[in-house]
Amino acid sequence: MTVFETRPIPATGHTPGNWVDSDPATCTEGGTREQLCSKCGAVLATDTISPKGHNWGAWEGGSEPTCTSGSNETRTCGDCGATESRSEGALGHDYYLAYTEQDTLTNPGSVIQIDHYRCSRCGDEYTNSYSNGP
Repeated sequence: MTVFETRPIPATGHTPGNWVDSDPATCTEGGTREQLCSKCGAVLATDTISPKGHNWGAWEGGSEPTCTSGSNETRTCGDCGATESRSEGALGHDYYLAYTEQDTLTNPGSVIQIDHYRCSRCGDEYTNSYSNGP
């Protein structure tokens, strides 16, 4: 007859191993990670992971704003596909006094001054007239 003896085996304790993402973080949501025992795989610690933030690509689709129209551009996150847009308003005209002329023939005895203004960006023009006579 064989007799077996029962003896306690002393525990060796856990050995902290690598951290593993148990619930990976996304661009906008945090996640969790766990440190596992390298011997038995038991979870020894849990930690939170901050959101990664978006991995934005380059701005696309926009044209340069002009005097009278603005620009719209869009970019996309390379990780989750989220999109973001931005707009830039029209620049508005940048007029300068291009030249001045005087009209003395329309109303004898008076002088009409005509100021010609031109936009430095697009070339649009307008005039203002002033009279200094009877």
